[in-house]
Amino acid sequence: MVTNMTKITLDRKQCIFCGLCIEVAPEAFEAKGEKSAVKDNIDFSNKKTMENVQMAVDACPVRAIKIVK
Repeated sequence: MVTNMTKITLDRKQCIFCGLCIEVAPEAFEAKGEKSAVKDNIDFSNKKTMENVQMAVDACPVRAIKIVK
């Protein structure tokens, strides 16, 4: 369940910048320098956005992304 307290974290030290998160969920992730980053102002009430974020979490080869509720 998505709440107002939902937050996405991305460990930039762990990130290898494969770009999967940006490809799968461009509404939530962006490139910053040579790493991925979580965008500001993500619409957590949008079901498709959250499905895409979950796919990005599952696809990350180094498990650098987490959803915190």
